[in-house]
Amino acid sequence: MQDSSRPIAYDIAFTAILAVGAFFLFNGRGPYTRAEVRDTLRLGLGFQQQQELTADQTEPTIGMRLYRDPTQGWNLVVDTPGFRFLNDAEAAPSPMEGYGYLYVDGRQVARMYTPWFHLPNLTDGEHVITVALQSPSYAMYTHEEEPIAASFIATLEGNTATLVPMDAAS
Repeated sequence: MQDSSRPIAYDIAFTAILAVGAFFLFNGRGPYTRAEVRDTLRLGLGFQQQQELTADQTEPTIGMRLYRDPTQGWNLVVDTPGFRFLNDAEAAPSPMEGYGYLYVDGRQVARMYTPWFHLPNLTDGEHVITVALQSPSYAMYTHEEEPIAASFIATLEGNTATLVPMDAAS
């Protein structure tokens, strides 16, 4: 029975999100094309507010580095010239400050309040790592209606990590 306080569009959208998530879960891989990553971000954050950059704001770039942790897993460093990570305790943020949503193989792993994040269970092989930038008010930063995000294909073998931007791999 339909809950009359909630539009049916929410039920349809929620079902679509579950179906896409199940596809990636049971397909044995995360999204590997830029379009699949973009669609995952749009579906997963579709009900979230968006904050479009103004004409005087420059779209920040997002880079990534991975370092083998000496005890377990990998350490991810996200380079974001033009964007500053904040923790929730900081008051009165300036434009282009906030946090990032971290995705590994299409699954949201964490909200990042600093550019460093430890990934203890990242195994050897190929993974897609995505970071999408958010404002302190929990709105997704967008530019020309696209999420400000970057995805990299990380190939891990032993102590070596090779990162290739999704744009270059497509």
